Formats: sequence, structure tokens, C-alpha cells
Amino acid sequence: MSKLIIDVVKLWIPTLPVTIKKIKIPKNGKYPALYEWLNTADFNHSNKIKSGHYMQAFILELIINAPNTAIVIPLKYITISNGESKEMDILFQIGTVIYYREVKCNLNLDSEKMPATFNKIYQISEALSKIYTQKIDAGCLQPVWLTSEKNIEGFNNFISILGYDNLTIEEYSEIGNLLGKIIKTSLGQI
Repeated sequence: MSKLIIDVVKLWIPTLPVTIKKIKIPKNGKYPALYEWLNTADFNHSNKIKSGHYMQAFILELIINAPNTAIVIPLKYITISNGESKEMDILFQIGTVIYYREVKCNLNLDSEKMPATFNKIYQISEALSKIYTQKIDAGCLQPVWLTSEKNIEGFNNFISILGYDNLTIEEYSEIGNLLGKIIKTSLGQI
């Protein structure tokens, strides 16, 4: 059991009552969408965007509290080769590797967004390699339990980099319910 991850989530919710909603894996084998995991599917567009900001904050908490010693790099913007400034979601270092992750909470990346996202990751990776001598590991992170999407990292793969144990679907479900409760409470939805 990934107690550390559950503990990190519980740091955010001192006294909230939590009802665990079990996630069932559909017969088609596809895993639940992020908003189903967080039980926030009824949110309007604005609150779904805010949910994504909470997910980034949660991911940073996981990095800060990681079993593998991770250092968050406070560089938020970087200038790419054409002189344009690009915002970075998550940047941290473990050992001799610098990790950059673009966090995408929308699993339904449309045909226009996906190439633009991967182009941004490539541009930022290139810019980082001009600043740092360490290996750069760049990618797209979707905080879903597992993903079968090519070139997209799921939650279990990401947390293994940080040194956390892989999660069961039940643990993942519990974390989603806790995070969803935090987000709903923070946004006045409870």
C-alpha cells in the first residue's frame, strides 16, 4: 500500500469526512477519466481548469515528499530557440536527471492539442539541455492510474520515478476521492 501518497493527500484535509466511491474498470478495459476519478464530472469548465491547478499542486507535494530525494527546480519560464517564453508545469531533479513534465488533466486531447503539447515538450527539452549538463527526461503526464496512450505517462509510472510503490486500483480510487473532496471543498462545491 502506498501509505506515503495517502498521507500526502491527508495533509491537505485535516477533518473532512470522506466517502470512498469505488471505481469499477469497465468491460472495455479503459480506465476512468480524471473527472470521474475525482468525482468532479459535474463541474463547469472553469472549475475543471481549477481542478487541474490543484492536480499540479498535488504532484508538487508528491515530489517534495518523495522517497527518492527530489529537488523541485523553481524555474517557471524558459526561453526557447525562437526567443519565445514558455511556461513549464513541473521541473525537478533526482540524482543526475532533470525531469520536466507537462501535466495534462484532459484525457481527450484533441487532434490539435496533442501535437502542440508534444511540440512544446520538445522545445522546452531542447532549451533545458542548453542550460543543464544533466540528462533531461521530458514528457507529458496525465494523472490517470494507467494510460495506454503512446508518449503519455500515467500516474503509476510517474510515482515510481519518485520512489513510491505502484498503486492498486483501490488505492488510486481512495486518493481520487480524497483529492476530489479537497477540490470541491476549496471551490465551495460542498
